Amino acid sequence: MLKYLTGLEANSAASRRAATVACALAASVALGGCASSPFHTADHAQSYARFANSILARTVASSLPQVPTGADADQGVHVLDNSDVTHRPYDSMDSQVVVPAPYRRITHRHPRLKPIKNIRASAADGARVAALNEPEHRIYLSLQGAIERAMRHSLAIKVQAYNPGISAALITQAQAVFDPVLFANTQYNHTNEPSPYSPFNASTTPPNLPGTNRQDSVSSQVGIRKLLGTGATVQMGVGENYLDVRQNPQGFFPTINSSNTADINLTIDQPLLQGYGGVASKATIYLAQRNQRIALAQFRSAVIGQVSKVEQGYYQLVGSYSAVKIQQRLLRDTLQTQKRLVARGQFDVNSVQIAQGRSAVEQRKADLISAQGNLRTASDQLKNLINDPSLSLRSNDLLIPTDKPIDVPVAFNVADAIETALRQRSILQEDRQNIQRSDIQIAVANNDLLPKANLTFSTQSTGLAANGSFNGAFNRTVNGLHYMDYAAGITIDIPLGNRAAEGLLEQRKLQRAQSVTRMLEDAHTVMYQVKTELRALLTNYQQTQAYDAERRAAADELHGLEIQQGAGTKLTPTFLQLKLDAQQALANAELSEVQSLINYNDAIVLLQQAQGTLLEFDRIAIAPAPLGEPRYENRLRFLGRSYPKHMKGK
Repeated sequence: MLKYLTGLEANSAASRRAATVACALAASVALGGCASSPFHTADHAQSYARFANSILARTVASSLPQVPTGADADQGVHVLDNSDVTHRPYDSMDSQVVVPAPYRRITHRHPRLKPIKNIRASAADGARVAALNEPEHRIYLSLQGAIERAMRHSLAIKVQAYNPGISAALITQAQAVFDPVLFANTQYNHTNEPSPYSPFNASTTPPNLPGTNRQDSVSSQVGIRKLLGTGATVQMGVGENYLDVRQNPQGFFPTINSSNTADINLTIDQPLLQGYGGVASKATIYLAQRNQRIALAQFRSAVIGQVSKVEQGYYQLVGSYSAVKIQQRLLRDTLQTQKRLVARGQFDVNSVQIAQGRSAVEQRKADLISAQGNLRTASDQLKNLINDPSLSLRSNDLLIPTDKPIDVPVAFNVADAIETALRQRSILQEDRQNIQRSDIQIAVANNDLLPKANLTFSTQSTGLAANGSFNGAFNRTVNGLHYMDYAAGITIDIPLGNRAAEGLLEQRKLQRAQSVTRMLEDAHTVMYQVKTELRALLTNYQQTQAYDAERRAAADELHGLEIQQGAGTKLTPTFLQLKLDAQQALANAELSEVQSLINYNDAIVLLQQAQGTLLEFDRIAIAPAPLGEPRYENRLRFLGRSYPKHMKGK
């Protein structure tokens, strides 16, 4: 019976050992998350494997006394068939209301989802009009159906579902800097300008007559430019220059006119120090990849949070529905007691006892009305979480739960639960990615400390042809290669002091230290949450046992009073009040037992949420997005929970 927590508060030494283990596991997570290269692109599964295989984690775990660990807990909810129902006197006052049977052993066979039923309530169902005198419909819903509907329609999930797609688009934008660029340009120039040189003999030319420079030219270029992973920019192009001289002020014309010049050119600009290599050129891509992993972790966290709310909302609906049934039974028993008093009014019952019974009836009617209002509120809260269009808040539909919470012990190991949380929690996954982001930024900042030194190399082959023939000019650029130009150079830029780069590096280092500290803080918070939920799990289960015993005792007390009344005990005001109090005590014990069961099941959900394993617990998969689909709302696939064989009912 939940042996995993029996030693948590036994003595201070055990608490210190648990704290030491938790800190060691957190340190191993930090070491495992920071040891990899900042440009490592392995998926999460590989990082989990590195953590699980770390010597520190295995050494600390092996030094602890081993506690038997059970398999994953069965959530204890399943769709009922007609054979799996029963009628318990304290669960319903109406034989027409079918309630779930006690928890039974479930095999690994996954239950089939039961179709949703829309049934018009009748007076025999104990129907109530919710608002505006509209008929109220009952919709019977299983926990599995509630989760499945929420995965499809929850707005809270859909809002977060866009972020991974947005981050993926940012990765594409960062990668686009390496895409080749096709460029082209052309320009036509017509020159017609005066010249101080006269094209004629000075003796025959009138004085002060200017010469004329008149020509037409067309320049064109087309090529490809691309950034390489080394940081170099490579450009290759083909150019053409057409020239037609119409009038020359110097009195002579080019030998070849018109002419066409073609060239093939190649230019390489390579950074040698600052900006060299993938550290600088690919840093934006690596940062965008980390941002996408952070977005995925946040999306997973949002899904876990919403599933947790849906499950808690469903259990709240179960508790409210059970409270209505208990109050109905209490009112029925009180009405029967009042009828007996009225029937014996001519013998041994006076007006005081009758008024006493009538007061109890009215009080319990008020309690029933309150319970019915709570049920409808819980129904609307669950519909709001699910956001299914077929379960609109505008309708008068009343959700009725078909599943019962589990009431069997669940075994966990403290060290295993903490280790799982440190591996699985989304917030720690975000912290690891933030540390890797800091490592990338530090690498870039270190590169920025270097001087700028760029090596430039270019070469060009040129050909010339007469009569404006481009083909002839281009052929001469590649055949013969008689006219080859070469150029090489280096430019150096050294900042004196370099305080801007040094200040940026110091900032990046401090930010990394801050990220590591934040991860350790989050690890401590996660460990605290896990231990708190484990303790709540134990406490709530123990309370279920205590309230179950209280209910049985209250039932025995009421049964004894019924026997005394049947044996002829006089219905004095004292005895009547004792019986009414016993009826109320039984109802209160049943309500407390139901609430403790709800709290116990909530604790199971919250523990899985604290460990970051609620999706695996509920068998919810985040599938890859379809090709060409930028959004994530269709990535969730709900398979339904599994039911381990070791789980047994009472």
